[in-house]
Amino acid sequence: MKKRILCYGDSNTYGYDPRTGYRYDSETRWTGVLARVLGEDFQVIEEGCNGRTTVFTDPREPWKTGSYGIQMVLNTHKPVDLVILMLGSNDLKNRFQASAAEIAQGAGTLVQEIQEFSALKQGYVPRLLLVSPPEIGNGIMKGSPFGGKGKDFFDESSVARSQQFKEEYRKVAEEYGCLFVAASDHILSSPADSLHLDPEAHDTLGHVLAEVILQEYEKKTVTKSQKTCETGEAADKLRRIIARLRDPETGCRWDKAQTLDSLKPCCVEEAVEVLAAIDCYLDTGSGENLKEELGDLLMQVVLQSQLAEEAGLFTLTDVIQGISEKMIRRHPHVFHLDDPANGDLEELIRQHQARDEEGNLIIGWDNIKEYEKRGKTDASAYLPAAFRQALVHLEDAKKEKEIE
Repeated sequence: MKKRILCYGDSNTYGYDPRTGYRYDSETRWTGVLARVLGEDFQVIEEGCNGRTTVFTDPREPWKTGSYGIQMVLNTHKPVDLVILMLGSNDLKNRFQASAAEIAQGAGTLVQEIQEFSALKQGYVPRLLLVSPPEIGNGIMKGSPFGGKGKDFFDESSVARSQQFKEEYRKVAEEYGCLFVAASDHILSSPADSLHLDPEAHDTLGHVLAEVILQEYEKKTVTKSQKTCETGEAADKLRRIIARLRDPETGCRWDKAQTLDSLKPCCVEEAVEVLAAIDCYLDTGSGENLKEELGDLLMQVVLQSQLAEEAGLFTLTDVIQGISEKMIRRHPHVFHLDDPANGDLEELIRQHQARDEEGNLIIGWDNIKEYEKRGKTDASAYLPAAFRQALVHLEDAKKEKEIE
């Protein structure tokens, strides 16, 4: 599924042409450049509005306040995987008398709103790329239609404050854990009006932002791939070690002698020792015992799976796949289709959701468990005897330790 990127900004995201007063075409705007460079794995959503601020409100046009519209935009375009936020230039108008730090904090308020609202409405927080706007050019008071001393204009003070954006926005990005790009490091405002961008600046900005995004997703993919590979290799090594211990000719005498029935006491004992290790962790803060005991319990899973494989019943892979499918079935409120958070689980979810004969999703824990019982032997009748055996095994283990 494509990663969805929302670009929330002002006229420089809208694509205002400083020489004509109209809008650049989609290929020229930095959002279009971004989409072209990122390629087919990404979808770029444009939400630029002329005159939009961060949190400061123009009483004549209150609807241009960024904080007023962000929730509607997020809800309209969800799911959103990454938000590029570039606002603040319009906050430099004489009307607001806001410092660079106050404007940056306004951007921070928007970041916080994006994080909180997204967590509520789409169930996860998109990555944030905060962009400090380009500096206003020194010629703003020399022929620019946007320069002047009135409330709706920019002046020399606006220029000076825009030059402080880079450091103030960087602080906000660090505070909220955002990716960060200072536009002023890469582009200049057009000499045509000292405020908006020429096509060359749009092209440069689009490429810069694309590079940051691609690096971010490449880093996540590599990290995920490395962890998956490491876990898979470790599990396969353990499987091969257990199989080696069960080798009829060269294996361990004790391991070769075990059966599914003979391993019952071991399974009970290892599970109880995990409980003890949890208590130890809660009391001391050390997780070493828990790591070891979980390993012993895992060994029981692998060893019994090996016995089952030798008997032609199932394999360790079947066990792992089975519990994965069960978790998907039993959590339809988490694993729903067409959610970017699914990643490469999408097809597995599609195959193993619990659905009735008409294809409707089955919800509710009891209903799903009833669905899972279809065609299977009910083992619940064996539970009382199993609990009694477990108590006997624990009592025997206790006596053996007392003797030791």
